[in-house]
Amino acid sequence: MQFIPALLLALYVGHAADHHNRRNIVVLAQSVEAVVLLALALFSYLHLADNGVILLITFLLGAARSFEYTTFQTLLPALVLQEALPAAIAKKMPRYARLP
Repeated sequence: MQFIPALLLALYVGHAADHHNRRNIVVLAQSVEAVVLLALALFSYLHLADNGVILLITFLLGAARSFEYTTFQTLLPALVLQEALPAAIAKKMPRYARLP
């Protein structure tokens, strides 16, 4: 359920990253993630987190992360020097995907 938004929004996310301020997209996506996670904490605290709520929150979190990750990948080359780019990309990768 978390990866369905990435598939559904792939073309729109790429278009948004190309035509809008990338920094604002990343900040907005991270803000949406924070609000969604706070909503999950609140629903859990109030014992209202049933399967539907959890699936909806997972979907919204996946949508926000698809915007964040795609936009950040296009933003990274503008933030670091060319010679430091491979190291910056490696630090962004998950730990299990890195070579020892």
